[in-house]
Amino acid sequence: MKLLSKEQVGSLYAISSGLCYGFLGYFGVQLLKSNLSIANMLFWRFLVAAFFTFIILMFKGKNIFQPLTENLKIIFYGIDNCIGLTEFDKIDVRLYKDLVG
Repeated sequence: MKLLSKEQVGSLYAISSGLCYGFLGYFGVQLLKSNLSIANMLFWRFLVAAFFTFIILMFKGKNIFQPLTENLKIIFYGIDNCIGLTEFDKIDVRLYKDLVG
């Protein structure tokens, strides 16, 4: 026996998403009033969001993990975006193509 239809589950997701998004600003202002820096507030906010996202994805039952080579590419692209290795005056183009694949 199914308790909720797909439409009802979708509605619950939309309502909970709206509530979380609404409280995001409220809690952000409260944290800033307590003399927390913006960078620190953003760090904790995204850490908590990543934690809840990970928990939800674990219960979905799908394989969310890529093979090791794909994970390493994702990490490399993230580091690349942070420090700007794609500026070709800092790294040889051939080496970059070898690293990225």
